[in-house]
Amino acid sequence: MKTKIFSFILLTALFITSCTPNNPQPNPSPNTITPTWKIVATINGVTHKAEGTSYIQNSNHCYALISTSWIISAGISDQSAASYISGNNGTLQFQLSNPSLGINPLSNCVVYGSWFTDAIENPFSGYSLTLNGPMLPNSSGGLGPNLPINLTSLGSSGNGNFVNSQPVKGNYSGTLYFRSSSTLAYDTPVTIDLDFVALRP
Repeated sequence: MKTKIFSFILLTALFITSCTPNNPQPNPSPNTITPTWKIVATINGVTHKAEGTSYIQNSNHCYALISTSWIISAGISDQSAASYISGNNGTLQFQLSNPSLGINPLSNCVVYGSWFTDAIENPFSGYSLTLNGPMLPNSSGGLGPNLPINLTSLGSSGNGNFVNSQPVKGNYSGTLYFRSSSTLAYDTPVTIDLDFVALRP
């Protein structure tokens, strides 16, 4: 009889302790958000990054305008905003004609702010794809046509105001050669890594 009582007490104690973990997992922070847009532009090792949930957050943004040609606009304008993570103010805007999954050449690209001007002595004199090589045609003015953007998702449209849509996703990684003032040759390598998640309307 004593054995049965002792066994009952032991099993009850084991049951109670098994229901009360010694190391409970912390509850997730109520302020944790899942970003729905993101821009990461790393130029010569300096990373400019922002991410958020509504298509413009205190002027920080990354969104796609879908028409005959697609325009991707991404930038940082407010370093005090919660969407800001690192780097300087700047904007990257480029156009894609007939985009498809995989490699797409740019139709047009404009860069504002200090992302490139801080890293490149002559950012608007065009660039070469090889050291001391010829200028890529139509590349003057910043990043020009034929820069291969890799689209990993075309996304899908939502209800017209950047809500309930799937974003456009893409990236680029490579080295371009810009002109230096001392030699006027395309001898200044600039490493560029872009990664973006752009909301669609």
